[in-house]
Amino acid sequence: MGSVFFSTGALASGSIWTGGTFSSAGSTFDVIGRWGPAKSDRGALFTGAFVGPIEWTLVASSKYFHEYKLTGEIKGQLWNGHMATGTTSQDIWTYWNQESHDHKGTMRLGTTNINATPEPGTLGLLGSGLLAMAGALRRKISRA
Repeated sequence: MGSVFFSTGALASGSIWTGGTFSSAGSTFDVIGRWGPAKSDRGALFTGAFVGPIEWTLVASSKYFHEYKLTGEIKGQLWNGHMATGTTSQDIWTYWNQESHDHKGTMRLGTTNINATPEPGTLGLLGSGLLAMAGALRRKISRA
């Protein structure tokens, strides 16, 4: 119940028709979600960009269509302000009759995995807890 919008940087190597690598410079990657019945109940779930090279691979080709896969790492901010990193893999199909008329492809549903990065405060609490547990264990062992 949402949409994915992305743009890449310039083609750094290879070819649009046979596969290659895009630059992440100037790229974007946004996931817009819908959480209610009204059209106004929409908002950004993730706003970020590609980081590192973006691979463009020709998966299959025939007289009637070409299938490509676009994969890359993404980094950005979740709706709740937390920073997140992840990967995305999108399947893109283009059909010869459509391509010859309007030069547009048809995108199939891809997969995007986003992992929230812990905040520094959370990591500090985890570290403090581990130190306290280690201290308690040390005292218990020294009493025995």
